[in-house]
Amino acid sequence: MGTDALMEGTIIVKRATNSNKPLSLRPGARSDAAGKAVSNLILLSLPDKEFNLLRPHLESIDLPQHKILQEPCEKIEFAYFLNDGMTSLVALSHDGRSVEVGIVGKEGMIGMSLTAGLRLEIFRAIMQMSGCGVRIRSEVFRDILLPLPRSTPNSAASPSCTACRLLNLPPVTGCMELTSAWLAGC
Repeated sequence: MGTDALMEGTIIVKRATNSNKPLSLRPGARSDAAGKAVSNLILLSLPDKEFNLLRPHLESIDLPQHKILQEPCEKIEFAYFLNDGMTSLVALSHDGRSVEVGIVGKEGMIGMSLTAGLRLEIFRAIMQMSGCGVRIRSEVFRDILLPLPRSTPNSAASPSCTACRLLNLPPVTGCMELTSAWLAGC
C-alpha cells in the first residue's frame, strides 16, 4: 500500500492508497482494432494483458436509439461495451408486460450473463439513447477472459469472472442453479 501526501495548512497529512485496485485510464487512452478511441470504463480498467487479448476482436459499432441488442431466451451473439449512449435492460413477462430492471452506459457491459457462463440472455437490451461502442463475439469473449486466473485466495474454487473482479463484486457462483428455473421457461 502506498501513501498520498496532502497539504492542509502547514500540516502534511498522509493517507493510505489501495494499489491493488485497477486504475482506469483516461478515455481515448486505448483503442479498438480499427484504431478508434475506447471510453468504456470496464475496458479502460482491464489490465494491459487482458485488454491486448481482446483488442484485435473489438469491432466499432454505431448504436441508434431503439436498436435491440439482445432478446431474452436467445443466444448471446455479442458482448457490447458502450463508449456513449444508454441501454435499458428490460424484463419481459409471459403475458406481455415489461419492466426496466437496469440501465447500462459507458461504465458497464451488455451481455454480462456471459461472465456467469450463460449462453442465453435473460433480459431485452434496447438502446434508449443513441451512441456508439465496441462489440466482441460471445465465443471470443468467453475463450479469452473466462479462462484467465482470478487474483483471489479462492481462485481454485471460484469461476473466473474478469468483469466481476473489475467491478469489485464477489465471484459468481451457482449462477446456473439460480437461473435454471428461468431458463426452463425459454
